[in-house]
Amino acid sequence: MVLDILAMILIGAATLGAAIVVIHIITLTLEFIIDWFRDSAAEVENDPTKLAVTVAEQLASGNVSYVQGIFNTDTRAFVKARRIKAKEAEAAVKAEHKKHQVAVWS
Repeated sequence: MVLDILAMILIGAATLGAAIVVIHIITLTLEFIIDWFRDSAAEVENDPTKLAVTVAEQLASGNVSYVQGIFNTDTRAFVKARRIKAKEAEAAVKAEHKKHQVAVWS
């Protein structure tokens, strides 16, 4: 079940359209991620089909890219998302993605 959800999220991340906003920063911090999710907290808390997730991608340049968004498990698509490109991510963010490309935040 969990692997199915992770697979759906990865497919959803791979098929994001051109409408996604790309943000460039030097260091991705846990606070930066959490602040964005706070704006959508009610949406995720009130709908069990929605998950707050980040998907980590290592870029050829050595930089990191994360898709952060609200993922709907019924439609298998992001309701809202943004891509964050960073020179690096702080240890707390890296720790969340150490074992899995997708982190589900609660």
